[in-house]
Amino acid sequence: MATLCAMLKNLAEVDVLISELGDVHGAHAENAAEKLMQACSRSGEAFQYLQERAFDGAISERARNHLYLIIAKIRTWMTLHNAYGWTEPNYAY
Repeated sequence: MATLCAMLKNLAEVDVLISELGDVHGAHAENAAEKLMQACSRSGEAFQYLQERAFDGAISERARNHLYLIIAKIRTWMTLHNAYGWTEPNYAY
């Protein structure tokens, strides 16, 4: 049960951060992008959810463009992480 609650909390955090990506002034968007990379690099469920949300029509184009870049960075990091067998708990940056 605790695992389910933690997963739902992660997904809710992803939703909040996605909404901040659309910030026109950029201050919140930059911080949200960093937090999304951290959260989604450490949680497979959060990363899967982020990929699914990238196709949500309710998300602004600005936020969607950020999502595509974040997803690409995490995928690249995951490929390198697996190829070199890195085991330290790190995140894509």
